[in-house]
Amino acid sequence: MSDARTLLTPVRGVSIGAALLLGALLVPALFPQKLPWHGRQAEVLAGVSRVLIPPPDVHVDEWSTTAGRELDGASDHVRRMICGSLDQMFEERKVAVDNYPLCLGEGEWPRERLDALKAARTRFRELVTTWNKPRHNVELLQGFHLGDEQETIKMLESDVMVMVCADGNLKTKGEKTAGKFGGVVGGSAPGEGILLNIGVIRTRTGELLYFAQKDVGGDFLKHEDKLEKGIEQAVRSAFVTTPVPGSAAGKAPGR
Repeated sequence: MSDARTLLTPVRGVSIGAALLLGALLVPALFPQKLPWHGRQAEVLAGVSRVLIPPPDVHVDEWSTTAGRELDGASDHVRRMICGSLDQMFEERKVAVDNYPLCLGEGEWPRERLDALKAARTRFRELVTTWNKPRHNVELLQGFHLGDEQETIKMLESDVMVMVCADGNLKTKGEKTAGKFGGVVGGSAPGEGILLNIGVIRTRTGELLYFAQKDVGGDFLKHEDKLEKGIEQAVRSAFVTTPVPGSAAGKAPGR
């Protein structure tokens, strides 16, 4: 058995680059593929009875007038908030959350399974990074599939995994003040807000069934209700699927 906290190891490489990208994404943009996206087998989500929520991959940066730094405490707080919101939502839908402490990075699990989940989180983060580049298309989502880790994940009892990546920016008081005056003195940091990236992966096949993004503008730590509502809305829509032509809506996942 191994400590689930090993799953909390940051996936992202360059913090500042991701933060600047987030700043651009918080400005309305046109995407070739309208989100949320439902995959070819998305109708199975209507019959899901058990989900697994790996620890959300969350990074929160605070920007001063000169540089940014990651706030580990804020990142952990947001991670726990996401876990709590999802757990409550699934409880209301009568969907079981398998090994909830795992979402919090707590408890123990077999090393092989933890390594497989870590690989899956890394693969999903790579998908998010590629999707957030200026040029992409729906084939990126359609072609997503887990790698070697699928051999372990397909043995899990959960029907699907709910993956969450979130990148947030906050400003120091000094940067907020400088931003009000504009010019060359301060005010150059990314706008405050957090971008949530949500994916639902079918454990049996490793296929991506659903992908969505939700941006929450402003100081999301001061307005936690907006963050909780954002994550709930984005994930809830995954399980209210649009029937796929030629498929049976509400079909049970099947294992």
